[in-house]
Amino acid sequence: MEALEGGARSGAKRLPDARVRHYLDAEARLGEHYTRALELPMDDPAWDVYLVFGPAARWEKAPPAPAAWMHQLGAGPREKHLDAKKLAETLRGLLPAGKAPGGL
Repeated sequence: MEALEGGARSGAKRLPDARVRHYLDAEARLGEHYTRALELPMDDPAWDVYLVFGPAARWEKAPPAPAAWMHQLGAGPREKHLDAKKLAETLRGLLPAGKAPGGL
């Protein structure tokens, strides 16, 4: 568990913006949900997946569908494999004009 928490803290440093939320899901429940929701062809929970949610997304009984997503998995659609430039463009498109952090 300590290694997971350390990894989560390290990851949080990469996107130090008040609008970004970081969570630790040690039991992989969310990964299992999104493995099914994104129709990923794997038995293990999705773990190296980048999910982007718009400002209207609400986390209620079930997690919302992402506005966009990419992955770094061995399985999954090639067109969704992580492309940092495309991911940054997507993020910029969801933010109000002039509100993108310096790294985007």
